[in-house]
Amino acid sequence: MTKTSFQLIAALLCAWTALTGGMVQAETEKTQLDYARFRLKAAEKVAEFRLVKGLGHPEAFRIDIESGRTIIEADSPAGLIYGAQAVVSDEVQAGQGQEKREK
Repeated sequence: MTKTSFQLIAALLCAWTALTGGMVQAETEKTQLDYARFRLKAAEKVAEFRLVKGLGHPEAFRIDIESGRTIIEADSPAGLIYGAQAVVSDEVQAGQGQEKREK
């Protein structure tokens, strides 16, 4: 096998890995979003999901309750699952807040 053939095969493998890795990641995120929606629906709860940046951790979430609407914001779909679980288990109520903990 020539050096050029090896480089071509290596480039194709890298491209394939990047492509399939991206599809796997997208499918995982879709599955996580579906699960979070399922948890809310099963508990007969309603909330709006928003993916945002800057919460400091992929599993962090923030819940806002305004005018009867519950909004779950998170850096990732995994955070939306945790937020949905907090809503389902009634861990949050309008008017309650939790201060950010310092390390």
